[in-house]
Amino acid sequence: MISPSAAALGSLRTHGLDDDLIRVATTMAEEIHAAADDVASDTRSAAYDDSTSRGQLLYRRARNRIVARFEQDLAISCDTTDNALHIRYRQTAFSFYSAREGLERPSVYGSRTKRRVVDESQMTLDVGDEIELRRLVLMHEAADDGLVRLGVGVLASSTEWSWNIRLYDRYASDEGAEVDDQRVAYDQLPEPELPELALRQRERSDHAAK
Repeated sequence: MISPSAAALGSLRTHGLDDDLIRVATTMAEEIHAAADDVASDTRSAAYDDSTSRGQLLYRRARNRIVARFEQDLAISCDTTDNALHIRYRQTAFSFYSAREGLERPSVYGSRTKRRVVDESQMTLDVGDEIELRRLVLMHEAADDGLVRLGVGVLASSTEWSWNIRLYDRYASDEGAEVDDQRVAYDQLPEPELPELALRQRERSDHAAK
């Protein structure tokens, strides 16, 4: 079960989520978590899975689980326009995607549907003392053994967050921080860009070592 910390709940409310929107987000997160566990439990070598196929399987199972979970809830509609899932509650729509480059570096671009998701994210408005949310996006990181991290937030662009709050982190003791405050694992850090002179020196050293 996904149980956001008190700090996370406080942050979500600050960003305009009421209890009902938090419930929708955590319910979706629970089904994504369960789907990740399902995929992790299938260790058959005969399945010939690779990271791409397992990612697609996780998405499909999570999508079907979410639809089944909400199908009896008359306040929520499950829109599958353009073969993408949009969970709609009042004026807010929810989508979910895999964070292949880590939660700090979302990547939502390519299709017309994804462009619409980004556009609707940018339509979030301050209305008096309230925030009117048009689109919330859940992003998750998964490994071979299941879900690692999951957050919900509003996109500023196809590759940047306006804000993002963790709902689940396998390794964190406090799940209330925004992802910008979190460290990236060493093996996920990008290769540093070297100045031209240092790059030439490294190339000469590599050549000499051969």
